[in-house]
Amino acid sequence: MTSVKAQGLLFNSNDSLLAQRTSYDVFSGTGPEFRQSFSINFDLSIWDRKHFGYIFSLRDQKSKSYSLSYIFSDDRIGYLYLNIDNESQKIRIPLSPSRMAKRQWIPVQLNFDLKNDKVVMKVDSQIFVADKMGLNETLKPRLVFGKYQYFTDVPSMAIKNLWIRGGGQEYNFPLNEWQGSMVHTREGKEFGTAENPNWLINDSWFWKEKYKNKFSEIAGLAYIDSTQQILIYQKQKGIIYDLRQGLASEITFQNELPVPMILGKSQYNPRENKIYVYEANNVPIPLPTIAALDLSTLSWQTIGKGYINAQRHHHNSFYDKSLQDLYLFGGYGSFTWFNQFFKYNPTDDKWEEQAFSGDSIMPRFFSAASKVNEQNELLIFGGFGNQSGSQIVGGKHLYDLYKINLSTKTIHKLWEITTPKENFVPANNLVISPDGKYFYVICYAHHIARTSLQLLKFRIADGTYELVSSPIPVISEKIETDINLFYNSFTEEFYCAVQEFSDATHSTIKIYSLSAPPVSYSSYVTANYEINGFSTSTKWVLASFLLTSLGLAVYLFRKQPYKPHLQEEPTPDEVLTLDLTAEQLPARANAVYLTGEFAVFDRKQRDITHLFSPKLRQLFVLILLNQKDEQNGVSSKQISQVLWPDKEPSRTKNLRGVTLNNLRSALNDLEGIKLLYINDSYCFERTDDFFCDYLEINQHLQNKINDLHSTSPLLNRGTLLPEMDEEWLDEFKSRFASLVLERCQHSMNLAYKAGQFALAYQYATIILYNDPFHEEAIACQLTLLKRVKGMNAAKKRFDAYVLSYEQGMGVSYPLTLDKIDFGA
Repeated sequence: MTSVKAQGLLFNSNDSLLAQRTSYDVFSGTGPEFRQSFSINFDLSIWDRKHFGYIFSLRDQKSKSYSLSYIFSDDRIGYLYLNIDNESQKIRIPLSPSRMAKRQWIPVQLNFDLKNDKVVMKVDSQIFVADKMGLNETLKPRLVFGKYQYFTDVPSMAIKNLWIRGGGQEYNFPLNEWQGSMVHTREGKEFGTAENPNWLINDSWFWKEKYKNKFSEIAGLAYIDSTQQILIYQKQKGIIYDLRQGLASEITFQNELPVPMILGKSQYNPRENKIYVYEANNVPIPLPTIAALDLSTLSWQTIGKGYINAQRHHHNSFYDKSLQDLYLFGGYGSFTWFNQFFKYNPTDDKWEEQAFSGDSIMPRFFSAASKVNEQNELLIFGGFGNQSGSQIVGGKHLYDLYKINLSTKTIHKLWEITTPKENFVPANNLVISPDGKYFYVICYAHHIARTSLQLLKFRIADGTYELVSSPIPVISEKIETDINLFYNSFTEEFYCAVQEFSDATHSTIKIYSLSAPPVSYSSYVTANYEINGFSTSTKWVLASFLLTSLGLAVYLFRKQPYKPHLQEEPTPDEVLTLDLTAEQLPARANAVYLTGEFAVFDRKQRDITHLFSPKLRQLFVLILLNQKDEQNGVSSKQISQVLWPDKEPSRTKNLRGVTLNNLRSALNDLEGIKLLYINDSYCFERTDDFFCDYLEINQHLQNKINDLHSTSPLLNRGTLLPEMDEEWLDEFKSRFASLVLERCQHSMNLAYKAGQFALAYQYATIILYNDPFHEEAIACQLTLLKRVKGMNAAKKRFDAYVLSYEQGMGVSYPLTLDKIDFGA
């Protein structure tokens, strides 16, 4: 879906030390010979208009030397000069001030007529001609962009899409490298070098933090697309963050915001140049619920006191095509998910429910909505909820897309995709691609307190999607935590605004940027790592490993141990060519798996994991892990304190009763386990028909005589309950991981000494699941790869590990590959 498009090469300019300035030698010396004609075409972006310097230098052994330079003059206009070095200026071309900005690409063409000794230069639509250039009919060019010999002044610039043509020859350099100094043609041939390069394509994969601030009172934010700014507002003051300049400035309002902020939601109205701040519920009567900030005067105006009959956490809001009517959809409050549409009526000061025909949308919150298009239509995607809207019966993640027409009041369901391996919800808003074929949306696991955000790209036609960004670590402890995605069409950048709440009033706001178009993960892997000499399945495994490595810093950010999203290690038989394959565990009757992805199979070996909502999983795990014997379980008070920590235990009796009955109902499909109430506590009665991987592994870990070989397939599933982030689980997870590390390290050493290399590699893999920077485990893997597969395979594994180490630890890895020798 996403190809690697040329993003360009950014040059270190005059604000860098001389030795750090960028130089790009197109042919790494003298180029091929061109006859009669020679042309240079490229896209140019001026990042800082005030820096003088040489864009390129062109030398020929038989003739003169030429240069293209840039200068910002006293009349505040930038100029390009084509020069015959040490002789004269031949062409001067003015640049429009509006075109001199980051990622504003200016097409530049220079056609050298070698036969007639003239050059035609075209910049945007401007064409200039110069003759008597001193050209010969043949040219063997030395073409260098940026710093070259005594041309040390380099403008703050970027270039991309370089074409060199002439005499029947053609060379194209997209400049879409990710790293290193070698430059490649479009066909992948090495054909030039860059010194001190900054490859811009990295800005299309890695999010950059641009702004961060902490607030001790409730704050909201709004994106002002007309001025490319984000306004962070509080009661009496605000902060304007300028996306183009990357600068933040504080402003003071003419009067105080009259609405008591709870969620701080808002919508910008470009027709009126106002920001409307509103609260749907929970504002004390008779205080205002809607107010507007006039951005031209910075004064607040009370609009009304209309409200909706329940709070609407994580709802969607949007204007219609005319920018007259403000709508609200969905949300959560009072143990209920909603699917109503409301429109605010300023005349009657009411939120009026709107009736729609066509397909129905399941009640939900955490859905994402687009802006309205010219047909007065918008898209609504995904969320979390259920058919009845009642939280008591549990909810599920939703992966469906709807088209809403506000003119005809109709709803059309476009598609619903199967549940992915790892559940996620979208953030507030989605961005539709310029061609209208895709939408971009930030997604994350909202049920995990310390989670990560990533950008996904969906095809509107069929729902196929791909990952198109690195992760952003985020804390989602409170339901007020808010995440928004914006798109700046001028700079062609996505902006993710994250507001993390530590309590009801204190929050931290962060703003991240990502250059468009973003690139897919598969493109990143293809560009950064050559995976040759392996089977197809091994290539996929290696690609999965690289994905985990890139996200490693985010997983370390969580409290639970690292959990791989996919099988990230090459299987021992593929890497070491030994007779051992990665275990694909068959479905087992009456089984519950707590390592890796939570899974439940009934008496007929059917997967019934979907019956276990997050609350049921919490309850099941709480009882199972805390049960010392069949007469000792968990009290009602303990259950309430863990499952509903924000409520008094006495007020959770009904919720607790319903949840316990739902767990009994789900367990009816399994043999060998029953939920009992004995001695004022809840416990499980278990027989040998019931299987739990955690109990099986724990028994082997505690018994130091037994070999771990029989449990290694279970350990290969991953860490203990990686999708659950509750604090009370920390002790269980830590104890389990410590036992795994202790026993697996011992088993790894024994297997290595016995020459059982595949088994030693597998134990090392399990260790790295639980401790991603375990020195002995990575040394074991690298030594075995060098010994059996060769230095090339070991180097690829080493490079990926170093990348993960430096991202996770924030320091350089201290060893080189040649210094690593396990068992030495």
